[in-house]
Amino acid sequence: MVLGGEIILVPILKTFGIEEFKRKYPNLARELGLLSKEEELLSRIERGYSPTDEPKSLRGYVPDVIDFIRRCETEEEAFEIIDFLEKRGEISQKIAELIKRKIKEKGLRFFGPKKPVDYYQHYLDRKFFET
Repeated sequence: MVLGGEIILVPILKTFGIEEFKRKYPNLARELGLLSKEEELLSRIERGYSPTDEPKSLRGYVPDVIDFIRRCETEEEAFEIIDFLEKRGEISQKIAELIKRKIKEKGLRFFGPKKPVDYYQHYLDRKFFET
């Protein structure tokens, strides 16, 4: 039920606790904004690339570890980026280990096609000329 622009989840949460709801319906939880940044990242790491992960707008957008990985040519480059972000405290050890394992198992492009150097410029050009 939508009331004053806010989504009322009380009936759903009476049936499920919030954690159970997030486990059973991760996509809906993501759309409703119920996942923390780490939970959202864990979900993206587990499922791999989806075109819906691409930002709809660059306003306020901050690239994350997956964005940086998508610019890498080799697994070694990706592991350097992951180690760097872990040392800086931008990702947890749990996230770092999971990403490395996924890269070893599924390959670097599991997280999406390589982003060229001018990816964001092309993105902005496309958006500018669409309007």
